[in-house]
Amino acid sequence: TTTEGEHPLGGSFKLWAGAQWTRPLSAGTSATSVESALLNLDSISGVSVTMFEVNDGTSGGYHYTVTFDEVFGNVDLLLVYDNTLTGENAYATSTTLVDGTLPVGYGSSAPLAASVTSFLVEELEQGVTTFVRVAASNNNGFGAASSVQQEKPRTIPGVPEDLDLIVLGPTSIKVVFAPPDNNGGAEVTSYTIEWDYVDTFDNGLSTSFADDEDDSGLFNFNVEDLMEDTLYYFRVAAINSVGQSEFTDVLTATGSYQLPGSVHNITGTVLSGVQILVEWEAPQSDLSTFGGSGGLPIEYYHVEWAEVDPFVGVTTLTTWESTVVEGDIESAVIGYRDAMTGFESTTLIEGSWYALRLFVETSAGVSDVAYASEFYQPMDRTPFAPEGVAVTPLGDGTSVLVEWSMPEFDGGQSVESFTVEWTSDPDAGSGTSPSRRRLSTDPWANVDSSFETFYAIPERQAIILSVN
Repeated sequence: TTTEGEHPLGGSFKLWAGAQWTRPLSAGTSATSVESALLNLDSISGVSVTMFEVNDGTSGGYHYTVTFDEVFGNVDLLLVYDNTLTGENAYATSTTLVDGTLPVGYGSSAPLAASVTSFLVEELEQGVTTFVRVAASNNNGFGAASSVQQEKPRTIPGVPEDLDLIVLGPTSIKVVFAPPDNNGGAEVTSYTIEWDYVDTFDNGLSTSFADDEDDSGLFNFNVEDLMEDTLYYFRVAAINSVGQSEFTDVLTATGSYQLPGSVHNITGTVLSGVQILVEWEAPQSDLSTFGGSGGLPIEYYHVEWAEVDPFVGVTTLTTWESTVVEGDIESAVIGYRDAMTGFESTTLIEGSWYALRLFVETSAGVSDVAYASEFYQPMDRTPFAPEGVAVTPLGDGTSVLVEWSMPEFDGGQSVESFTVEWTSDPDAGSGTSPSRRRLSTDPWANVDSSFETFYAIPERQAIILSVN
């Protein structure tokens, strides 16, 4: 006959908290059962329980760890009723493993009368989320706390800073400002910009401005369509979820014609050993600094170049040559090469380095000079892409006619041949398998009927600089 052994510890126990006993719990009951029993007590709103069995060879038992998840600071020690446990010298006790600590910024009120249903929490940190809950008590102690609510102490933002006005032309004035030093504890979502030709701002001329600040941390807005020769008043306020700040001090300005602003982003592209393509962007009025045409049409761009030592750069002795471009064009080619005849000008010297600069001209005068950030060295290179590529089906269901024109720039050497590539894969160039045929400059002469299929695997190369 086989008889199952019994654990040396049996019977049941109870736990006491907040003037209440739990239901009887059998010795060795699960952690989930103990957790459920505690949560049924009025004074406990959040605990987690773990359990493991103790067996050191001479005695046996169970160890429960109770964590009070929703209580701040120390908690009264749970009491254990163990008279109903069975087993030799059976007993139960409780002890504190880790004292609870108060969270950062913790505070609590003194007991409030039962008739009180509100409380003002003061001296909080502006803009920092505060978590709040409320619990009631009676002769038996505190009951479970309410759900946690949260809010940020906040107020209206401070006044925008560094207000400035920039006259762009006779009917346009730029408003520039920085965000307030204090956002009131809530994100500034927009700004109110007001302007008027009377200092009482009675005419309702305003806008709600919510653009992003630029890299310098400033906001800017162009007020357009102003009356000429009229003094205007300007002010700005910040807005967050609480409300609008006070306005800045009022600034005044009158529109007038200005010299043009400088061009932007001057770049060069080497076309051949005797040509450089210069491109730029027109003066811009959407920056936090002066820009634009000054209220007048741009008549000309003056494009200048100079031969320089790339290790020395531009000096006061640098000699500049120039050409003039109409004001509606934003590119120019320095130097000349006829791709058909091969004739070349001597404006640029192949292999030399050149600096580039531009300035703008209107009827009011000229802008400051703007320089390209790099030097450029004209050298013969590969031709540019053929132009006017067109594909036409021939109607036989299996072929198409490909036609094109000569590249605008041949790179300094006459074009000798063309290559046509095709594939049925829409992702051509990314591991596709196009086929190639090589043609001469006459697209219908000397066609090589053989072709080779290949996998278009992008080549990878390394450039290594070292010192021995």
